[in-house]
Amino acid sequence: VHLTAAQATSPVKLHLGYRNAVVVAPESSRLQVLVNNVIVFDEAVRSADGVSPFEADVPSGLLRAGRNELTMRIRHRHRTDCTIESTYELWTEIDAARTYFSFADAAANTFDGLGDLRALAPDANGRTRIEIVVPAMERNDVSNEILALAQAVALHASQANMEFSIGSTPDPDRRDL
Repeated sequence: VHLTAAQATSPVKLHLGYRNAVVVAPESSRLQVLVNNVIVFDEAVRSADGVSPFEADVPSGLLRAGRNELTMRIRHRHRTDCTIESTYELWTEIDAARTYFSFADAAANTFDGLGDLRALAPDANGRTRIEIVVPAMERNDVSNEILALAQAVALHASQANMEFSIGSTPDPDRRDL
């Protein structure tokens, strides 16, 4: 997970959504989430009825600007059957749309420069959407520069599934970004 300097210094909550197989024994199964090799979430695996949301505060000073490592460890024990074949019935599924960091500081929701592009987060469908606003769009001589800008942003952001829109004014339907 790439973070900006403002995000790294802001108070942070880790939100986690997951579900697991009914046959997982919650009394002896654990889910741990580590951030930069420090455990920030350690709970019984207990979400067999559907996706359950959980929250954990990330300790101050643990995050850093730039790359941060997020690791998940899951230990499953079977509720009833302990055969080798039954181990294939044990699973936990992380819901990516409900798993994210939230930042208390409003400054953490802004980007200050090109270096912050890697901290862009994809939406719930895994797409990273970029809107390029070019007031002089009607001029025929700017298309090469717009294409070069989009390419530079894509290369620098280093994100999968980037989606670009280009217009002369901001798209009012895209204000959710």
